[in-house]
Amino acid sequence: MFGVLRTVKHELPMKRVSQLYETEITKSENANIRYFAVPQSTFQQTESDLESGKWLSANPANVPGFSAVSYFFGAELYLKYHVPIGLINASLGARQLNAG
Repeated sequence: MFGVLRTVKHELPMKRVSQLYETEITKSENANIRYFAVPQSTFQQTESDLESGKWLSANPANVPGFSAVSYFFGAELYLKYHVPIGLINASLGARQLNAG
């Protein structure tokens, strides 16, 4: 089977771009935007449930841990539709996947 090359949690978290988006992080308070990061795992077998994880509301304390792409996507959706937004990050960087 395929081996793990490396595991990278959240390819580009907001904290890595915080110097560019200080204002956006400071003004990120919005209980209608929520983020769930699927816990990283080796995924050696099919999982029926997650062992941990929780939904986090957008605010200056939590947003630095959000995926940057996810946060800005969710913020734009909220501005356009004014409905609660749930973002789920199930990314797992640098993994080989088998489609079959």
